[in-house]
Amino acid sequence: MDGFKAGYWEGFSRAKIEESEIYCDWKHDSENSKRIVFMNQILAFWYSARRSGSPYQSEIDGMLDDAGTEGMGSSDFENFLNDYERLGFITNKYDDLRTYFGSSNSLFYHTQIKVPAAFKFFAESIEEKLEPLKGHCNQFNWDVKNLNTLFSQNDWGEIKKVLEKLGKYSENAQKFLWVYPRGNRIVKGFTTYNDALSKIHDGLSDYAMLAHGQGDLSFYALQKAASFVPVLGSYYGAMVSMLPILEDWFQGVIDNHCRKLDAAARGMIMGQN
Repeated sequence: MDGFKAGYWEGFSRAKIEESEIYCDWKHDSENSKRIVFMNQILAFWYSARRSGSPYQSEIDGMLDDAGTEGMGSSDFENFLNDYERLGFITNKYDDLRTYFGSSNSLFYHTQIKVPAAFKFFAESIEEKLEPLKGHCNQFNWDVKNLNTLFSQNDWGEIKKVLEKLGKYSENAQKFLWVYPRGNRIVKGFTTYNDALSKIHDGLSDYAMLAHGQGDLSFYALQKAASFVPVLGSYYGAMVSMLPILEDWFQGVIDNHCRKLDAAARGMIMGQN
């Protein structure tokens, strides 16, 4: 491939597979239409990630380069992209199908499907690299739901514990802000991710100092801290918005919990509860 400019590999243009371009033995099997959907989903993810516009593009490229060279020969995603661009079709070099074990927790496809090895290895590598982010999102979802319940019960001691835990793992989640460019920008007015974390920590510190003598002020400190949790939710939403299955789940579940918490915490601060 010396002298060949890998436009697809570098994200200069987007690859999209058509059935007429497939010259493989699996073209006519019963899964072919679903297989093409899966492959094009991977190609769309690749193109979007290469052109994210994020100030952390080098980190994104490092993840993609690593995942794109997982295999060898026909099982290597880089080789596939270069071959596909050079030829304009998919040869029987890519007849080797491997099972992608998709499930409800998979990022790219929810059921098992046989796909060219290069796509299987790439998808599984990306999912492994982003597994910690899924864990952070799951924990965030659980804690925000818990905070809503605790606010309704005025359980200040448990609210403090949840906020402390949420602050700690949200610090670790910052390394995933590069996954999507909006994750690095200001959301919810003028508050950045770091500002929101700082406000939560400040509220916890104020609560610790005030708890022994000024109950109303100490509760206010926790309410104020909790009012910044939905800001973190906005950033989590930005971080997962490139990941097909997580985006729908996040917007439909976590976003709803964040709105409830936002209303509860801010309402209490303004003396409405």
